[in-house]
Amino acid sequence: MLIIDWKEELVQDILSDDFFTNERSADSHPVRDDELEMVLCAGRVERFNARHVYMFSLPERPRPTLE
Repeated sequence: MLIIDWKEELVQDILSDDFFTNERSADSHPVRDDELEMVLCAGRVERFNARHVYMFSLPERPRPTLE
């Protein structure tokens, strides 16, 4: 599973766009080129280089609503 870490224990799955709390931070690692090639072929990443990953638009992260 490839995720974006939005901090505050919130992560997003790149392939499904689902948000969830990150309870397994010890399992995380920086993304590798072969993993990026996989999501590039799946159409989830526009392009990448050694420093940046260019994503197509992502859904907004959940935020508390004003009452």
